[in-house]
Amino acid sequence: MNYEKIMEFLNTNDKFTMNNNITITKISEGKSEAAAKINDANCNFMGYPHGGILYSMLDVLAGTSVLSFGYVCVTVNINANFINKTKDKILYGYGETVKKGHNIFVCRCTIEDENKNVICTGLATMHP
Repeated sequence: MNYEKIMEFLNTNDKFTMNNNITITKISEGKSEAAAKINDANCNFMGYPHGGILYSMLDVLAGTSVLSFGYVCVTVNINANFINKTKDKILYGYGETVKKGHNIFVCRCTIEDENKNVICTGLATMHP
């Protein structure tokens, strides 16, 4: 599978991730990485990244890690844990498929700030 080609396609055609400044930076079998540029439009009134942008990033990471196996999927559920706050302008995310079933995939995702502090974690259930 040509992961570079998939990454290029997603980064230039997925309007949702483009509008939210989320860029997929790496794909390998069962794994994904992404970066999000944080600006005023995706922060709450206190200046911290809104939970919605963090949740969206978890969703992108999980979906991309499943896509690495050649399956387009939809999200069944994501359990998100918001652990720390940050005012960093770039966040980094890591996703990994931990269970590949016939009808369900389970993915573990982590979002970190520029200093590698864990900001958010998630466990996603995806349906291909």
